[in-house]
Amino acid sequence: EAQIRVEAVVTPKGTVKSVHPAQKGNARLEEAAMRELRQWRFEPLSRNLPQKDQRCIVTFNFTLK
Repeated sequence: EAQIRVEAVVTPKGTVKSVHPAQKGNARLEEAAMRELRQWRFEPLSRNLPQKDQRCIVTFNFTLK
């Protein structure tokens, strides 16, 4: 098992602008997690909120079977 934490910068429109590991781990699992996160789409910010990029950390849990 492994936990991979990835930090993402998300635009006000909900697209992922950039990703990078939040902590170092297995390089192959990091790449798989970042590749997946780049495809995600988040809910756009409401128009009455400041329209600036948001940061988040997503944790991926990998389990060997």
